Amino acid sequence: MSTPATINLDTLRLLLEHTRGTPAEQLKLGESLDSKTVQIAAAASIVIGFMSVAPQQGVHLPWGVVLAAVCSYAAVIVSTIYGLWVRKFSVADDPSELWAKLWDEQPEVAMHSIIESLSVGYPDNEALLDGKRWALTFALVGVGVEVVLVGAALIAALTT
Repeated sequence: MSTPATINLDTLRLLLEHTRGTPAEQLKLGESLDSKTVQIAAAASIVIGFMSVAPQQGVHLPWGVVLAAVCSYAAVIVSTIYGLWVRKFSVADDPSELWAKLWDEQPEVAMHSIIESLSVGYPDNEALLDGKRWALTFALVGVGVEVVLVGAALIAALTT
């Protein structure tokens, strides 16, 4: 592997320093999104459980609203599974790979290779994070709808 003859070594150092932590930051963000998605699914499970109180009190819930709430709960769970689905984030080349292919190269060649590896993986990681963000958003909307439906079912059952 060789770097372009006109590359500025100071620029290469700056780029490496600036981008070095990016994959770790993307992994941390992915873990944070996963954690929030699981918390929303847990909240949805608690909310759907509130409907079990009414029949114990001899109150019958309106089936249409119950069915809609259960569908909303199912959408939250599907969204959670999608968001948590195991995906491999792209990180810089493995240290053993870097060593094997760059151990006898000049430092600027090694820096160039690392920056190139980081730049190739960044868009893939962002696409994975976007998928996780959409799953989290969908789960959040789903649990909001579920709360409204469960609340409506309980209020309707208690006022009839």
